[in-house]
Amino acid sequence: MSKKVLVTGASGHVGGALVRELVENGYSVRASVRDPDAAVKTEALKKLQVEVVKADLFDPASLDAACAGMDGVFQVAAIYDLTPKDRAQARTMIDTGTEGMANVLNAAKKAAAGRVVLTSSVVTIAPVAPNQPPASEDSWVSDTSVTYIEEKTAGEKQAWELASELGLDMVSVLPGGIIGPGFNRSTPSTDFVEAFAKGSLRIGAPDISFPFVDIRDVALVHRLAYEKGEAGSRYIAINDAVSLYDMVIAMNRVDPKIGKPLMKMPGFMTGMVPYVDAMMAKLAGYPHSYTMALHNSWNGREWRIDDSKTRTALGYAPSVGLEQSLGDTLDQLRSIGRL
Repeated sequence: MSKKVLVTGASGHVGGALVRELVENGYSVRASVRDPDAAVKTEALKKLQVEVVKADLFDPASLDAACAGMDGVFQVAAIYDLTPKDRAQARTMIDTGTEGMANVLNAAKKAAAGRVVLTSSVVTIAPVAPNQPPASEDSWVSDTSVTYIEEKTAGEKQAWELASELGLDMVSVLPGGIIGPGFNRSTPSTDFVEAFAKGSLRIGAPDISFPFVDIRDVALVHRLAYEKGEAGSRYIAINDAVSLYDMVIAMNRVDPKIGKPLMKMPGFMTGMVPYVDAMMAKLAGYPHSYTMALHNSWNGREWRIDDSKTRTALGYAPSVGLEQSLGDTLDQLRSIGRL
């Protein structure tokens, strides 16, 4: 594959890690951000000596310029927020995932930019009922009542339709909950780690599993999907699913000052978690992420996902274990003043 590529949303957690992964593997990277003059967001990119350009998903001309001369495009830019404050913000999220994404694909087509790699999410995959076979990249979620799930699901479905119309070579990457170092501001995934560190599940933690993945492995899957992926394919980027209870236990092993949950919460009590989280968020000063809407969308189902296609087709194996990833996340949260 040719190695002159654009990464949109390059100042974010995924975008920044992806730029580093690409540079370290010999790529010439153009990194697009909304504000190249924002030192906090661009300092790390400039240290990598990549070309930093201004682009906005709602400004087609800026995207045309960003895509010009590129051999590939990584469409990473999105809004990751589990608690939009109002309908206007929710609408902006959905528009970003659909209209903004479409503008990038159209610009890539105009520039004859070769392969497009779209960053999606495992939330587009339907969790399964107990005793059912694992979900896979062929599964699609039907409950999009959570705005972020709607943003990613509607956006990816529209992207596949548009890629077909335009004749684009496109693949997508579906990460789990992304933790690990390198973020200059927290995300909903790292907010969970912050919440657990501050005692949100001290009274009791539910045995609810979710597939987490380290940011370095997410970046790796993106590169492998660009280099080895089959056009029209979706690639899941996860490590093993871990229950919230076991996650806090692992955090205690990393940092014994983080208290263990007093109990593993029985199933009939898990509906209390959003209320406890909201209360603790106010007391301990962390963002409230485990909302009732999120709980209801997954309640009674399990995050069991078959990612064998990614491992086989791309030769992918997670390289960063849970405890290392959690430790690095905690260190990063401390470095930005969250802990």
